[in-house]
Amino acid sequence: MMRRAYLTFWMTYLIQMTEVTTCPSMLRFCLFASVRPRFTEPAKMRRRVIERPVGSSVRLKCTASGNPHPDIIWLKDSKPLADEEGGAGGERKKKRWTLSLRNLTPEHSGKYTCHVSNKAGEINATYKVEVIRKFDREAGATPSQ
Repeated sequence: MMRRAYLTFWMTYLIQMTEVTTCPSMLRFCLFASVRPRFTEPAKMRRRVIERPVGSSVRLKCTASGNPHPDIIWLKDSKPLADEEGGAGGERKKKRWTLSLRNLTPEHSGKYTCHVSNKAGEINATYKVEVIRKFDREAGATPSQ
């Protein structure tokens, strides 16, 4: 009797947490739990302010999971980035969860946000990228004109 009560509770819980959809199989219906996105590698996201010299590269990671599989949109200074946008002589390349910035120029400096979402929820992470000229690093040095 205890097993039956537990199973009834569990099935009620599952049905409340899921949606019923048709399946391509012989089953009459399938249950899919909707799970809001979460970052799966937060340790790789701890450094949120990143300084790099001109000409170098940086990779920004926002690995996430959820159900249904979440979508990711990368923004720079609150504006969406185009898929293969090279800006100011540099290169920008997006893979699913990683934004790679190569051949950095001062114009790459800014706030980069990954917006991860599915129908169950959304999460964001923002990195501040500062591209530094060599003379900016040296105390008291000024650029030659």
